Amino acid sequence: MTLDVLYPLITEAIRRAETLEDLQAPGARSAYLDVSLLEEKIAEVLPSSDPEGAIARRGAVRAAVAAQDMARAQQLAERFIAEAGDDTELRSELLQLLEQGEHVARNTEVILLVQGESPSGGRTYAYVAVPAAKLDAFMEAQKLRMFYPEQFGIVLESGDGEPPPAVRRKMETEYGFIHVETRSVSV
Repeated sequence: MTLDVLYPLITEAIRRAETLEDLQAPGARSAYLDVSLLEEKIAEVLPSSDPEGAIARRGAVRAAVAAQDMARAQQLAERFIAEAGDDTELRSELLQLLEQGEHVARNTEVILLVQGESPSGGRTYAYVAVPAAKLDAFMEAQKLRMFYPEQFGIVLESGDGEPPPAVRRKMETEYGFIHVETRSVSV
């Protein structure tokens, strides 16, 4: 793919990712992954010694971090650091992006509303603060017939039936929770 094709694509992908992030839309992580992939394609075309090539390498790692895909960010950073040769500034910036991403991953929690059926057969709900580092495992565990949210994070509120209006308001005001779509699972 040529730069004439890639540059308009990356411009649009960045605009989309930033807009989705501003809207706190669920697709923001996926949009940042698109940005990372396109920046990586630009990095394949341009050497790291080219200023635009260096920008693309930083952008690919930064977007992977924004997508919360630390494995991808790590893999890209290692590859780009090896390509950087004597460019200590680029190597340092890539390492700094990784450190920032790892710090965020260690110190960020996502609050999720889980609704489902209790072992006794009644409806139940739980608001769970899940560390970002455990989010993938939490999502996988939901696919099981039974899972226990407290194994993955802190249960902030829980109860039988639907969350009452007072609990919903508390979650919105104290934690900035935005009630959108829910997934029904057994808890």
